[in-house]
Order: sequence, then structure tokens, then C-alpha cells
Amino acid sequence: MARPSRWHPVMLPDDYIRKMKQTLEEVEAKVEDEARYEPDPDFFPASDETASRLDRPCEGP
Repeated sequence: MARPSRWHPVMLPDDYIRKMKQTLEEVEAKVEDEARYEPDPDFFPASDETASRLDRPCEGP
């Protein structure tokens, strides 16, 4: 005979769940706003020479 699980699922109140979703949405919006306007420190524009090499098809060895 199988033993019943010792742990029962926890039921959270609707208000608590609603608050958690609202908080998550606020955090996601804040992170998105900060990331949208923050310049990428690893980005550097390609020089004209590099850009022209990237436009050409690959050449064999």
C-alpha cells in the first residue's frame, strides 16, 4: 500500500498571489526601462573596413 505524501499543497490567498504578480510586473518594467536606455559597454561600432568585409561572401583558403 502506498504511503500518502507528508506534504500537502499550500493554498495561497488570492490577494497574496495578486500582489506577487503585481510586484513581478513592476520589477520587470523597471529592469526593461533601465536596460533600454543603458548603453552596452561591450558594443563598439564596426569600422568601414570591417563592415565591407562582412558584406562580402566568404572566400575559401
